[in-house]
Amino acid sequence: LAFGVNEDWARVLAVIFGLVSLWPASAAVIKRLHDRDRSGWFGLVFLIPFVGPIVILVYVIFLRGTSGPNRFGPDPLTRVPSRKAEPPS
Repeated sequence: LAFGVNEDWARVLAVIFGLVSLWPASAAVIKRLHDRDRSGWFGLVFLIPFVGPIVILVYVIFLRGTSGPNRFGPDPLTRVPSRKAEPPS
């Protein structure tokens, strides 16, 4: 019963929305774990009752990524000097 809606189509729509949202949410968490130099498999900590979701939320929201490049690539917060277009000669 969500917001007083007792319709089967609303439940089906909620399940579909939840399943469709699972993929991009997982990708965002894994990308953020890579910023912290953790493997995407670390996201399975979320499955530990009570403590797991808290640990993942702390990693994803409150902790800064590693400074400089790590094994998953360069630091996304470092500024890359922009190349100005040179006039044709």
